[in-house]
Amino acid sequence: MKKSIGVLLVALIVLIFALPGCSRSVPEGPGQPATEAGGAHKTEPAPARTETGGTKPPAGNKAADSYAAYQEAKSQLITRLSDAVSGNPEAGMAMLSFLGITAVDLVMLPAAFLGADEMTMEIGLGMLGAEGFKYDVDGDKSTVTFKDQSGKETVFAGRFDSKAGGSIFTSVVDGREALYSEYRQTPYGYAGQYYIVNDDGSVMLYLLAIEGKDGTVGFEQEATKPEPLSGNEGPDFPKAAKEWYSIKGKQVTGINPDGQELDFLIP
Repeated sequence: MKKSIGVLLVALIVLIFALPGCSRSVPEGPGQPATEAGGAHKTEPAPARTETGGTKPPAGNKAADSYAAYQEAKSQLITRLSDAVSGNPEAGMAMLSFLGITAVDLVMLPAAFLGADEMTMEIGLGMLGAEGFKYDVDGDKSTVTFKDQSGKETVFAGRFDSKAGGSIFTSVVDGREALYSEYRQTPYGYAGQYYIVNDDGSVMLYLLAIEGKDGTVGFEQEATKPEPLSGNEGPDFPKAAKEWYSIKGKQVTGINPDGQELDFLIP
């Protein structure tokens, strides 16, 4: 029960950090994805898995801890950048892009429960109105199937890679690919990407490089499905997108949705 409560708290933290303005500070410097004291999460190798029934979670739920640490670092970056562009008239409609990437965190909420026990999964997703659960754990891969309040079936899967210090996630809704997402640790912090396919078939790709409190976020509409992250992505790789924003200290640079270059300082 204590483990179940702990995972639910991790999920609550993930949900809180999905909301702009709720992030805590993250240490600066390369290779520092851990959070401040009191909320630290450190990625460690996943323990051996011995279950045969397919529902036994890993001790300590390293996958959820790793995801929560990444989520916290990502949310702080998104908050800093969105606050910066919201105060700059030249940023134009940039805030719509940041609203989009924030909304993705709600779609990703099942990721906070993967690797937990079945009761925790049902309680957590049940708070969102999900029902009809089926939960399977096979090695480092966890899959949960459920229906939302409209009756749509979602199959959400995640595979934790202890060597990469991250996970790959997929979501299939009523047989249609809806999401491909992954993150992994890098020498400077984290690299991440989200490939979203909306109900109308439109596509959005989000690219992230996180360097402590600094980093870069890229937005690409109608993009093709990206290749898996290799771990060799540099801190500027999101700048390959048509729209991107970067913050380093107090300097903000980027290209807004209209193709206009941005370069300004925040207070």
